[in-house]
Amino acid sequence: LKGMRLRAVLVFLLAAAALVQLIVPAINYVWLPPLDGYQTQVWISAGLVGAGMLLSLDVLAAGVARALRGRVGMDTLTALAAVFTLADAITLALTQNREGQLPYAAAVLAGLFLLLHGTYHKKCALRLSCRTASAAAEPYVLTLDEGKWNGRDTYCKWSGAPEGFGSQIQMDDGAQRIYRAVCPVLLLACVLLSLLASYGLGKPGHLLWCLSASFTASAALGGALVYSRPLHKVARRLVQSGAALAGWPGMAQSKKGDRVLITDGDLFPPGYVELNGIKVFGDWSIEKVVGCTATLIRDSGSGLTKLFHDLLRAQGAIFRRAEDLNCYEGGGLSAHIRGEQVLVGSAAFMNLMEVKLPQGLHVKNAVFCAIDGELAGIFALNYTLPDTVFPSLDALMREKVGPVLATRDFNLIPAMLHQRFKLAADKMDFPPVERRRELSDPDQPHSAVITAVLCREGLLPCADAVVGAKRLRWAARFGAGLTCVGSALGVLLAYYLTSVDAYGSLSPLNLLIFLLFWLAPVWFLTSWVPRY
Repeated sequence: LKGMRLRAVLVFLLAAAALVQLIVPAINYVWLPPLDGYQTQVWISAGLVGAGMLLSLDVLAAGVARALRGRVGMDTLTALAAVFTLADAITLALTQNREGQLPYAAAVLAGLFLLLHGTYHKKCALRLSCRTASAAAEPYVLTLDEGKWNGRDTYCKWSGAPEGFGSQIQMDDGAQRIYRAVCPVLLLACVLLSLLASYGLGKPGHLLWCLSASFTASAALGGALVYSRPLHKVARRLVQSGAALAGWPGMAQSKKGDRVLITDGDLFPPGYVELNGIKVFGDWSIEKVVGCTATLIRDSGSGLTKLFHDLLRAQGAIFRRAEDLNCYEGGGLSAHIRGEQVLVGSAAFMNLMEVKLPQGLHVKNAVFCAIDGELAGIFALNYTLPDTVFPSLDALMREKVGPVLATRDFNLIPAMLHQRFKLAADKMDFPPVERRRELSDPDQPHSAVITAVLCREGLLPCADAVVGAKRLRWAARFGAGLTCVGSALGVLLAYYLTSVDAYGSLSPLNLLIFLLFWLAPVWFLTSWVPRY
């Protein structure tokens, strides 16, 4: 990467030198001898292009190799533009004089610089993504499961091996797939129109000029940046949150994803729910109350499992064998342990099950335990919402991705989230308890296509990955379409101007300005993608 960055800087300096060649006569300055000769200037242009091609040999070879495999891309057109421009420069220096016009060295070198620059961005992005994906021994996998919730494609985060990440991340991106369809047509048009503008009009000596102008105009400067530049910027953002996008296949289907499952651990990762105190009632021992409560919490798969497991060990209690576990819509659990009915749930659930609670009880968030209809213990809890939850939910909703609460902690209901933390619970879907258990089942099947690998707890990595994938998909396709339109217009203009020998209109400086004009929206578009 360091070598590629250095080569890109050197090619940029060559492009700057070629631009100086064009600006000096444009502002009515003259070169001092021996640089004032036209042939000398042409040889300098040829030398600059040749040096740029040597410095960019790897990316040019990749473009040619892509064409030999039947996958013509913008890098292929850039390679052909460099070859024909070099050939035109040598021919011009030896035999011709096009009214003092120089070869299109500045435009070609700008294309080579941006091709190197884009390749550098993509390699950096792949390096960051792979390093992040391999950072955790047991990462989470984010997939878009078809019809998961109410017939809608829904993003699901689950714990498992990210099989397929390596192959997905190496596949062609969305821009390359569009170029595979458009660039062969552009290549054929460049050749045919160049033949028409030269041999077709009885000017065979202009063939190399026509080919150089056509291919240079067709090779969009932003072709290598459309996907690679925003991918690198998004990858740098995701590294900070602990996520890595798994290549284009996961992004390609993101248009259909408009729901995301949110579990207990997403809202309240480990450490954000603390025990404030325990109170045991009646003749029950604290070991038994803690053991029964922790057993039902564990068997239900609640996000409080770790908290109660730590409490269990601290109190010297043990898990027990529970039978006939039931989950209630009212916010609680029931099971039988050694013939005794154990109820665990919220205060509202205890009232629903006609368990008498102490008068004047003012505990906002707590877990209640009742054995055989009598209150056995209260565990006061303190929920602290991470600061990243609010911006994560805002980013998801701006991208029109609605949260679906698939929580198993009976305290985490829309009313509590709204009253306690001011979350927009009215914009979240809240399925029935059995459906929530199905949606959060760790053994449910998932899509084989990975969207991202997540290496940290919480909602932030998941939200960043979902939003980043959606924005990258849109930007890559829109940007690729924009560059294809600019390339097509460039080929048509080059054909018309070469056919009428409009040397002044098709000057190297004018062609460079035209290409930069089409580069500008792509540059701003790729800068917009990671700003969420």
